[in-house]
Amino acid sequence: MYLTRGNKKYLIPGMRVRTFGLPAERAADGTVTCPGAGLCKQGCYAKQGHYVMPNVRNKNAERFRLAQSPEFFSTIFGEIQKLKLDLVRIHDSGDFYSRPYLMSWIGIAAACRHTKFLAYSKMVPMIKDVQSLIPENLTIVLSEGGRWDHLINQERDKFARVFPSIAAMKRAGFTDCHKSDLPALRPEVRKVGLIYHGWRSRRFVTAPKEVV
Repeated sequence: MYLTRGNKKYLIPGMRVRTFGLPAERAADGTVTCPGAGLCKQGCYAKQGHYVMPNVRNKNAERFRLAQSPEFFSTIFGEIQKLKLDLVRIHDSGDFYSRPYLMSWIGIAAACRHTKFLAYSKMVPMIKDVQSLIPENLTIVLSEGGRWDHLINQERDKFARVFPSIAAMKRAGFTDCHKSDLPALRPEVRKVGLIYHGWRSRRFVTAPKEVV
């Protein structure tokens, strides 16, 4: 199976949830899997912890090869139908590295109307360019920390910011999604707050008018 259970964040009682990840930053063939990454590279959580274990790296490499193959749509569609999934978390590592790949996920979501899909992405221009094609059951949260932060409209867009603490998150008026992504699926939630949980450099984690 290419869709896996992911970490404990996705062990949601009463819901059938699976995740799909890619190699962080770059695949074995040199393809950049996170083209929109910026300051976040300094402490990328997907390049530490269990993500660096050989079995996880190998599985992400397998997924990347599938994503580039003609069987991608039918394989993922088939797994979703077989498992009768409620939610698919796209990219617990990696990102929408190309427009054709993004369009494949849009097509999968459109074909699986009874399943919700959630992704965080730093590919801001590309996401905005296809916004009218994204079905209602696919939620893509624009994520700060990348090359195109300046294109995120903080008054209208649904976007995520990483904070050093829950207190800082609350002061900034963001919805707490660090233990569960479910609030991010709600249409009325625009400001998605996350907490940095990695052990590498935390210099990229900032809140408005705060220095960490």
